[in-house]
Amino acid sequence: MHARIWLVALAVLPLVACLDADLTLHADGSVAGTIAWDTTKPLPEAAARSLLTANGVTVKRIETSPAGAAKPHVKAEVEAKSIDALASTGLLKALAVTAKLQDAKDGKRVLTVQAAKPKNPSESSEGTPNVIKLHLPGPVAETSAVSEGNDVTWTVKSSDLAGKSVELKVTYASEAQSAGPGEKKRK
Repeated sequence: MHARIWLVALAVLPLVACLDADLTLHADGSVAGTIAWDTTKPLPEAAARSLLTANGVTVKRIETSPAGAAKPHVKAEVEAKSIDALASTGLLKALAVTAKLQDAKDGKRVLTVQAAKPKNPSESSEGTPNVIKLHLPGPVAETSAVSEGNDVTWTVKSSDLAGKSVELKVTYASEAQSAGPGEKKRK
């Protein structure tokens, strides 16, 4: 079965143009939210689903553009047991996305997300922005992205990845540390 998934992934990956992720990272390290991407031609649901299939990842819902759509697009609602599980999907591996969440230290956790230029990018993707929005379980203390409260937004153009990788690093208060004495924890 894994061979079939990778064959579909290899056939589809040159079609990927732009990634847009809006994800919530929970205190236990699980992740939930949406991942969307443009394609150069319509993608069957089974092929799109196979790009998000991995141990510990559940695709709750998936929408694909109909044949003949002016701007083919895929949008999926996913849940993953961990950031590592999500990063192990064929889609994110093919887009050279890796993620690492460090254990809490001094009441803070550090999440590092790296991306590199795909081996066979779509020519139409060169100027398009890739956006990762993360909602964290505690306030952001330090980041290389744009942040507000518990949220960070990382935007990178595919052309900015030419021959290099880029990194999003965010340090945030663990949930237990996000509320002061006598204050309620944020949900």
